Amino acid sequence: MHLDPRARILGALSAVSAASLAAGAPTAAVSEIPGAVVVDIDNSGGSMPWGPFAVETPGGTVTVSFATKSVSTGVVLDPAQPGTFQFPTDVLPSWYGSVDPTVNPGDFRGRFNVDRILFITFDPPVSGAGCTLMSDFINSMSEPVRVEAFTGPLGTGTNLGTITTPDNPTDCCPISGSPPYRFLNFAGHTAAPGSTIGSLTLTPLDPASSGWGVDVIAVAEA
Repeated sequence: MHLDPRARILGALSAVSAASLAAGAPTAAVSEIPGAVVVDIDNSGGSMPWGPFAVETPGGTVTVSFATKSVSTGVVLDPAQPGTFQFPTDVLPSWYGSVDPTVNPGDFRGRFNVDRILFITFDPPVSGAGCTLMSDFINSMSEPVRVEAFTGPLGTGTNLGTITTPDNPTDCCPISGSPPYRFLNFAGHTAAPGSTIGSLTLTPLDPASSGWGVDVIAVAEA
């Protein structure tokens, strides 16, 4: 299998907060996934096939692969071929919501999807996984995304839980409104004892919008 080199390991969260979730729960903070390795999604390559990536965890390599399914047509692309986004955070910094490496790590660069469900599959399955999603009102990339965990690949098997990112709270345009306009929201899951996560399914709740972005992937070995 050819592995895509366009990903950067940001590091492992070796110090898990005292408020870490019990296994088997959704979470909106990456620090609540014990042992998570955080991978920054590179936005190079345009709409070329995306992944798979090899993520090195303390217990071994986890291969992360991506596929998409069109909401409107049902067409599946495996591997996924999303577009890219990059927003310069050194320009008009007040436009950006806060970023906390222990909650919603990211740099406002990554891959975006329009009218697509994204499947993220882990081989072997993992004990915890999640991603930071980008919401951008300026470019209409502001829809909530439902993130579900499954025991099998490509959203198959038992559904282990669901979490939905918030909609962008800014409901006005940059000319007349008050910033920030761009936000990063983390959404993830931990597996219950005796279970593992084989895949995440990311479903846009407003497919008519201009899309949504994936900035960071987090993986914790089983």
